[in-house]
Amino acid sequence: MFYFWGTVVFIGACARLLSFAKQRRFRRCVYQQVESGPLSAHRRTCSISSSKKAWLKRHLFTPAAFDDHCARPYGYCTIPPRIQSLTIFAFVIFNMVMCSCSYQLTEGNIYWPKKSRQLLRFVSDRTGILSLANFPFVWLFGMRNDVLMWITGWGFGTYNAFHRWTARIATIQALVHSVGYTVMILDSKSLRTSVLE
Repeated sequence: MFYFWGTVVFIGACARLLSFAKQRRFRRCVYQQVESGPLSAHRRTCSISSSKKAWLKRHLFTPAAFDDHCARPYGYCTIPPRIQSLTIFAFVIFNMVMCSCSYQLTEGNIYWPKKSRQLLRFVSDRTGILSLANFPFVWLFGMRNDVLMWITGWGFGTYNAFHRWTARIATIQALVHSVGYTVMILDSKSLRTSVLE
């Protein structure tokens, strides 16, 4: 989780630095036009960079993820803009992969002889650990005055969307963890009573 959100914040910080550098270049370009008169080469370079920026804004950063639902309630959640939705979707997929891959079930396990109980234990443990790993980000993304907002230049709405989805994922993982351990405890109690009888 730390690597995922670290990568997202790093990309945001790089985008902010590039935006700052382009603004300085654009200002220099405008000052050169004012000092030396209208030059077609300067206009061409300025228009190329602004057309790329406009295309990215039009197709990736600003539009709604689905239809015209952008930052408006849709059911029980709010659909953020497209780039935020893609980031949240990648986060959900990343969590699903982390919860469901590389379980090594073995024959003859001393503690859990059945593979189904081993799997239940491993899934419960991993979802609990991942839920605990997600909680610092729930807290970090929920703050109003945050260093990350200054570093990336993103608004509170962006971090609020990340906060909500991180909290939803952490809650689902905590529920899976709790249900898994409850089933294991009930199963072990029924096993003990059947052995005693």
